Amino acid sequence: MSPHVEPVGSLFRRQAQPYLPTITGFEENQVIVNANNQCRVFKIDDNDDQSQITVVIDGVTVTGGSATGGGGIYNKENLTISNSTINGNTAYDGGGILNSYSTANITNSIISRHLQKLCSSYGRIRLSDSCIGDVY
Repeated sequence: MSPHVEPVGSLFRRQAQPYLPTITGFEENQVIVNANNQCRVFKIDDNDDQSQITVVIDGVTVTGGSATGGGGIYNKENLTISNSTINGNTAYDGGGILNSYSTANITNSIISRHLQKLCSSYGRIRLSDSCIGDVY
């Protein structure tokens, strides 16, 4: 089964084997992926519960997502988020991130201004040099 990441926008850089899906913004101006409250911004799931792929989001703003779970990001894989902002998303469970039986490593990022819970995790979230706040 091939790894699958569903974005609203397409900001992918595929790396050599092993396959490592990477969504990378620009160094000077962070890329903004905005779902305009029409859908979730990213669903990260390879549909294989027996293994996890690694996905990297770096230098991206994730905003305007709306879903029942994981308005900004729904994650079922091994996710690394760095130098990013996740804000202004809506969901009953995990407005910013819903981490479903998986691992999310968040570094030098901001998760804020979400309707309902900022993050929900049925797995592991590791934060480093990051800020979480502002539920409305």
